[in-house]
Amino acid sequence: MYVSSDPTRYQAQRQQRDLMCATAGLPTDSEAVAILIETIRHTGLSHEELSRRLEKQNVFVEPELIRNFFVRHNLPVKKTSHSI
Repeated sequence: MYVSSDPTRYQAQRQQRDLMCATAGLPTDSEAVAILIETIRHTGLSHEELSRRLEKQNVFVEPELIRNFFVRHNLPVKKTSHSI
């Protein structure tokens, strides 16, 4: 694992890593694709809302897995003006 030499950034990276390791894991490749598609179609959804939308498509992904996926790949969750 590579981490930043900047102490503040290092601490944030370690916390993200520890959180990811302590939780359930990551979604499968097909679940990850579904997560990305729904995120693009419906920006600003919470992980819980995204999980519920995916469930309607028979893709069962826990909100924690969605969060881990975004953390693992360093993907920001963009907020739109209508989602704030």
